[in-house]
Amino acid sequence: MEKEFQCLNCGVEFSSAEAEQANGKCPECGADLSQTAGAEGSGSKSSTLIIIVAVILLGLVLFLFLRTGEQAKSVDEILAEYLAADAETPMMIDKSTRLDRIEIEGKRVIFKTTLVNVSGEEASDDLFKRKMGPFLAGKYCNDKKSHRAMEEGVTYGHEIFANDGVLLYTVDIGIDDC
Repeated sequence: MEKEFQCLNCGVEFSSAEAEQANGKCPECGADLSQTAGAEGSGSKSSTLIIIVAVILLGLVLFLFLRTGEQAKSVDEILAEYLAADAETPMMIDKSTRLDRIEIEGKRVIFKTTLVNVSGEEASDDLFKRKMGPFLAGKYCNDKKSHRAMEEGVTYGHEIFANDGVLLYTVDIGIDDC
């Protein structure tokens, strides 16, 4: 049986019957379920791209945030840590993703990344745009430290570019997205 739904948070896949029985929520973590690319008729390449980019970006954000220790930090301390991490950019996150810059605008942290193996034409699929925001919001909202920072007014912005400079996607995640 083909799995037609996927958890936006943990990635577990479900059939239509399983998703309906769970009332559209993941039994594993409670996050919303979304139709997979296969169920919508889109190619698996764009679905794979979405998953890879989302995991990489979230991993980077959580790494930068979690390496700071367990104690509660002020918004200024959080922003200063991200600004300090920008000194290490540009840096390859993996073989296909480069973190170009981390910028701070007020209480907004902006991660600018480039998919070095993807052109704007290859990643123009609307599926990318529809799934990336909810996926990232689920990750930030379910992470205690990120959620606490968002409660203090921090927003997380992502600007994702293709290797030819085309802006593929931009999103801001804040407490209202939780």
